[in-house]
Amino acid sequence: MEGEKCDRCPHRWVLIPDSGCYGCDSCIDNLLDVTDELKEVIDPVMEEFDVSLEKHFFTIADGEFFQTVALGYFTTQRLIFINDSVVDLQPKVITLDPGKVDLKPMTNEVEALEQDHRSINRRVINHQLGKQFWN
Repeated sequence: MEGEKCDRCPHRWVLIPDSGCYGCDSCIDNLLDVTDELKEVIDPVMEEFDVSLEKHFFTIADGEFFQTVALGYFTTQRLIFINDSVVDLQPKVITLDPGKVDLKPMTNEVEALEQDHRSINRRVINHQLGKQFWN
């Protein structure tokens, strides 16, 4: 075990809970060699593909590489969903007729509120003038 809290295993070793760290056999080491080679091939492509995202959010390192790929995948899926929603809603939006919306009740309410406001304002001013007159 290594690390400040003895909670990690050396590189390419595996932690088995309640047992400790164990070295991988040659089969796993060979597989890890292949994944390391793949990472070296994929990293430059991802950097080129997603340069602006990496500059703002990530630097490609061991775990962050996969976060960048996942973020790109989920962003693409979200954009596809939004595009599909726009396509589905477009016919409904086109059929909307602003002339069919009756705003008269709301306009009447706003006018009534404005009238009440003016009336209350006059009463406050008259009250203040009356206080000044009697003082």
